[in-house]
Amino acid sequence: MAQGLRLFSSDLKSIITHRLHRDTAQTLCTQRIFYCIHHTVALFLEGLIDIHIQQKLYAPA
Repeated sequence: MAQGLRLFSSDLKSIITHRLHRDTAQTLCTQRIFYCIHHTVALFLEGLIDIHIQQKLYAPA
């Protein structure tokens, strides 16, 4: 009985550990994707602002 209970708790522990690792990997992947999107949008907006400023500065009067 004790041996079976030990095996059950060991299996349960490995299942929980595996699930935590998988969830952590998915979370990290999602964070990386959002970081890439955020960084790309930020660079795009920065470029638009630079173009707008240059047009204002160098526009023929």
